[in-house]
Amino acid sequence: MSDENNIFAYNVVGAKSSGARFYRLLSAEINCSSKANLQDSKVVLFNIYTPLRKLIAARLSGKKVFLRVDGLWNDKLNSYFLENMNWFWQPIFGLLGKIPLASVPLNHLANLIFDNYKAFIKIFIANGLVYQSQFSRTLHEVYIRKKHKTVILNGAPWMGGSLSSVEFPRFEKELRFCIIYSSAPLKGIYESVKFVEWLNNEKNVRAKLIVIGFDWTAPPSSPDDFLESMQGNEHIELLDAFDEFGDQQKGAIQSSHFYLCLSRADNCPNALVEAMSYGLPVLGLRSGGVSEIVGSAGVLLPFDDFDNGFFFGSRYEFLIMAVPFDELFEGLKKLIENYEFYLDQVAERFSSDLDIKIVSQRYRQFLETFLS
Repeated sequence: MSDENNIFAYNVVGAKSSGARFYRLLSAEINCSSKANLQDSKVVLFNIYTPLRKLIAARLSGKKVFLRVDGLWNDKLNSYFLENMNWFWQPIFGLLGKIPLASVPLNHLANLIFDNYKAFIKIFIANGLVYQSQFSRTLHEVYIRKKHKTVILNGAPWMGGSLSSVEFPRFEKELRFCIIYSSAPLKGIYESVKFVEWLNNEKNVRAKLIVIGFDWTAPPSSPDDFLESMQGNEHIELLDAFDEFGDQQKGAIQSSHFYLCLSRADNCPNALVEAMSYGLPVLGLRSGGVSEIVGSAGVLLPFDDFDNGFFFGSRYEFLIMAVPFDELFEGLKKLIENYEFYLDQVAERFSSDLDIKIVSQRYRQFLETFLS
């Protein structure tokens, strides 16, 4: 059997997320041979959301198992976290949390129990790991170091058009931003809406934000006006939730000038990669793995994810980020003044790093080293 048939990427059918869309593409590229299958392969790649029993079965059958991992939970142990614990753990952590010197170990323990242990068990079983970004690797290496590992960013097929088909943005005309919706608290959706409103109301700039994949759910503990700020807002266009990109989603991205990315501590936001694959430059924050994806294909403001420590609200607490809109506006002006340059930089990111063909080849090259 050839080497290409000895490597298999196992895909969980029905998984729904931006990351799942990437993994479906990746597994199709890796499993390029019709003879590739789980039973006969020697090296198997699994995504982190794969059921544990699949990893155990693969190891017991003598296969080398590799796991594609994203981030870990590092929620701050506070009232929001406690409210979401079950009846058994809530009083225990509530009592122990009153001991000042126990704060750091308790935060680690709370996140282990809810729900980092699930990832750690899979990581323990795996022969090696593929991190989605250097940021992801940094988080994991707080706990785990002795594993075969590499970092490979997500990718997508390049869908960008030629410069002749692009309408360049100008302040005299409507500026169009887009984002792909998520109800996760740290995705920066609320701040994105407020920034576009600020452009219209404070800077007299005609701007519109297209929210792709809006599912009418708000993040936990979000502001009372979270949903209201988008519904019926003349500056916001809402497109319903979707599983795979169709004509509506593609059209929305292609009609936009910029992708707005104000997410915080996002390991490798695949929605960003998807938007960039249509040629969009990025305006956002240098947070999480965003800068590793964007490179020179946009303007990112400095942002310290751990300014207030390693632990902060990410699942249960909604933190309104103090995004400096004036600085973001200066970045916007830079993008507009040098739009052709940034379009070229987006294309360069895909020709050098982010095209799904390049990404899948990097996965193959890493996995092939473990065939012997």
